[in-house]
Amino acid sequence: MSDNSDPSPIDSTNRMSGIPGVVWLALTVVIVGAAAIFGRRDKPAEISEAEAAPTRNLSGRNAGGVPGGTNATPLLMPTAQIQTPAQTSPPIVHVSTPSIPIHPGETTYNGIILPEVWPPTNAYVEGRPMVVPYLTNPPAVINVDNGRQLFVDDFLIETSSLRRVWAKLELHTNNPVMKPDQAWEQEGRGPMAMPFSDGVWWDPTNYMFKMWYLAGYNKATAMAVSSNGVDWIKPRLHGAKGSNIVQPDTRDSSTVWLDFDAKEARERFKMFRSHKIDDQWALTLHVSADGTNWSSGQRNFIGAGDRSTVFWNPFRKVWVFSLRDPDTPRKRRYWEMRDLMTDRSWQNIEEAPLWVGADGLDAVDPKLGVKPQLYNLDATPYESLMIGLFTIWKGDDGKRPKHNEVYLGYSRDGFHWTRPDREPFIRMSDDPTAWNYGNVQSVGGGFTVVGRRLNFYFSGRAGANGDRAVNGAVGLGSIRRDGFCGMVADDEGLLLTRPIKFDKLVGYVFLNMQTNAPDGEIRIEIVSERGNMLELIKNDTKEKLPLSKATCMPLAHDQTLMTVNWQGVPDISVLKGRPIRLLFHVKKATLYSFWIGPRRRGASTGYNAAGGLHFTGHTDTIGNLSYRGEDYRPAHLRPPRTNQIKSPPITISTNPAAAKQGK
Repeated sequence: MSDNSDPSPIDSTNRMSGIPGVVWLALTVVIVGAAAIFGRRDKPAEISEAEAAPTRNLSGRNAGGVPGGTNATPLLMPTAQIQTPAQTSPPIVHVSTPSIPIHPGETTYNGIILPEVWPPTNAYVEGRPMVVPYLTNPPAVINVDNGRQLFVDDFLIETSSLRRVWAKLELHTNNPVMKPDQAWEQEGRGPMAMPFSDGVWWDPTNYMFKMWYLAGYNKATAMAVSSNGVDWIKPRLHGAKGSNIVQPDTRDSSTVWLDFDAKEARERFKMFRSHKIDDQWALTLHVSADGTNWSSGQRNFIGAGDRSTVFWNPFRKVWVFSLRDPDTPRKRRYWEMRDLMTDRSWQNIEEAPLWVGADGLDAVDPKLGVKPQLYNLDATPYESLMIGLFTIWKGDDGKRPKHNEVYLGYSRDGFHWTRPDREPFIRMSDDPTAWNYGNVQSVGGGFTVVGRRLNFYFSGRAGANGDRAVNGAVGLGSIRRDGFCGMVADDEGLLLTRPIKFDKLVGYVFLNMQTNAPDGEIRIEIVSERGNMLELIKNDTKEKLPLSKATCMPLAHDQTLMTVNWQGVPDISVLKGRPIRLLFHVKKATLYSFWIGPRRRGASTGYNAAGGLHFTGHTDTIGNLSYRGEDYRPAHLRPPRTNQIKSPPITISTNPAAAKQGK
């Protein structure tokens, strides 16, 4: 299936999920030709001979994918025992790491066992990269029910001969996409119209993108709207003399979050405004139904540090406070809450455990010669993991805006982070006349999902009238969907996953990939925990349907949503709940992600960061419908079919308190 089309239709009478008993699973050892195992759909599956068979050999396969040969290399051998296999198979690199014991606590959806002491109090060691327990001690079986599965770390990978390529942000050709051009954006020390974290979100209730940003230096919060995420409008919310200011109180940074799990509609949007209360930095919680009319402060979180932010970790259902530590070097402290109104807050900043900072792998700028520090950490849930936006401070020469650039990090529990790529993802410009000459920072919500692309918003500053901290504007860049990391085979390569399982009633396999040559392709085998290929056997004809490389239809396109098909196999539902592995055969192609979805349209049920065109909630339930053009509108939002009646304008309710800020 390509991005914009349905999978090839399959006769419903042949669907394994459709008529119980028509097709049943038989797990067969191809090496020894073991007998098939039969059973009814309502009978629990038994451990098959394939799963108890000796480890499958990888090299010396014939064209049908059947292992053989005298110099075969065991697929799951330890690193020290791996030898270069025959020329018919590329070398395999073992990526597993030694286990470290932990005292078990909560278990996450994907099988990660968290430490009993949570949050950990020993995670931060100055200058040392964070130790990530779920990489050194991965789950025995990884649940892949939730979202697209990305290869940004070795969590999913048992062995691989592919090389990693990290994403490079492609900047919009007409940056900045928004700049200070209104009178109320000139107040304070100088012109500012930029998110200082704040947020950019897709709001499905009125089918538009919304951006909250700092209007004027440390002044108020304003909102802009857009139909496509590129062209932004600053609506006059209070008539011709009004402004687009929606929260008039002074602030430093702020975070806005669209909460799809809110208990009440009036709390759908949450704002965490950073400002001083009695000479202490604090975060004040405001709520809103539409992001325009904001409540008074609902709760104050005192002692937060001036550049503190908040994000929602939906995998554990907790709000995470990314708190600036007051001491140097700049770093972050951690606090989490399940209920923002009733859970206990920290009494002083030292009570929140030290969390994460810059480390020895962050390069020193030779012109400044100082150790980097962590200026801020925003994060957002995307598909099956958390994406971290690490703003790293490299120093300050006192002339240009601060040397801040954004780097990417990845977490599968929302606390432990790995940052394998130490090149800046969002860079400053070296042009003194550029709008983003310095102080580049990330945006709350992280990024939006628009068709085949992920759109990242960020702020930058140019300085004005001798003040290097002002003149902030908004930029836009994008990468391929799921494209944080690509697993590349320059010729031919293999990638074997760790044991995985899915618990969906129906299971379709999908890929995000691209070929890099005319003869490039990807095929997939489904194998047992020990690496032996599995087969399905039709009950009526006893026909064997191997899930092999030979029977996998070759995938040879550049698409972010494609269906994997094996000859005669409509879906893999009968593998539900059973530990399996995927063996990817990659030829002159790049693999970005895979997922097992419950619907033929390719919905992943994973999280979509700050949302995007056509999404109806915080998770992907629409699959290839998200690839529709931006001009699509639901029926209730389409203009009338007549030339006599004009389509209604965008309507946004007004906030009386903000009206006072109008010019």
